[in-house]
Amino acid sequence: MSTTDQDLRELVHKHKVCYEVYSEYTFIHDQKVQTGFDVELHGVREQDAMRLTPGDKGSHLVHSDLQNIAQFALPTESDDNEYRIEPFDCALHESTRHHLRPEVICTIGVTHPDGTSVQDPANDACLASIETKLKSLDIPRAH
Repeated sequence: MSTTDQDLRELVHKHKVCYEVYSEYTFIHDQKVQTGFDVELHGVREQDAMRLTPGDKGSHLVHSDLQNIAQFALPTESDDNEYRIEPFDCALHESTRHHLRPEVICTIGVTHPDGTSVQDPANDACLASIETKLKSLDIPRAH
């Protein structure tokens, strides 16, 4: 079944989706090096967000919807990066940034295949592509 942009926008509204970006680091020769980034999509259940229970059917449905959005956001152009959409961790996450609302998170991970690419312009272009697609669905970046 094909998901249209309008279908995805409805999921964004339904789950009050927002996103955050975190750099991924590793140590190479005793130096901290950025090797990629994670884009986290945060969402809640439609009406009873405060009654979401870790691992229940409702939280799995939220994660499934977030995965559809994540799949849409992945770059379609070929580059040297590796992409992964993390499996559901069956947990609820709370952040003071989001007023401690119980959220389901779906993470898009982006890394360079050799794990040593530092400040690669392709990484910046990849992040820009993902953010452009998320913004096209009216998904705000959390601050």
